[in-house]
Amino acid sequence: MKRIIAFCAAALLALSLAGCAGGAGDAAYQDGRLDGSLEELIDRLYEGIPEDERPMAFTSEVTEENSVYELGVERGEYVQAYTSGGMRGMAHQVSLVRAESPEQARQLAETIEENAKPDKWICVGAEKTVVDRIGDVVLLVMSSADLADAVHENFKALAG
Repeated sequence: MKRIIAFCAAALLALSLAGCAGGAGDAAYQDGRLDGSLEELIDRLYEGIPEDERPMAFTSEVTEENSVYELGVERGEYVQAYTSGGMRGMAHQVSLVRAESPEQARQLAETIEENAKPDKWICVGAEKTVVDRIGDVVLLVMSSADLADAVHENFKALAG
C-alpha cells in the first residue's frame, strides 16, 4: 500500500512539473520580452472572447499628452504604450506598456496600480481593475469583472 501511495505521489509530482515546463517554440515570451508589437498583443488579448461580449473599442498609441489620463504615469517612465478603449460612456480600457526591462516593468506596474483611475469616465466606472506584468510588459485592464478576467487570462497565456 505504501508503494502505491509513493508511486502515485511521484507520478503526480512529475505531471505537475511537466505541465509547468512549456515548450520554447510555443511561447511568445523569451529573454524577458513578449514577442510582437503592443498593438498585435492587444488584439491577442481579445481572442476567444465572443463578439457580443466585446465592447466596441479602438486601439491607439498612448502619447505624452494622454499618458497620465490613460495610465496614471508620465510618458517618460516607459518605452511605449498602447491602449484599447471603449466608446464614449463605456467604462472599458485595456492597455499594454513596454518598459526598458523586467525590473523597470515591476516598478511601473506598482505605480500604475497606485495611480490608475477606474472611475475616470463620465458617469461610469469600471467594475474591476487588473494590473499584471510579464517580463517587460505591463497590463492594465479596467472593465467589467468578466471581461477584465477574460483579458487577464489571455495575457497570462501569452507567456506560454
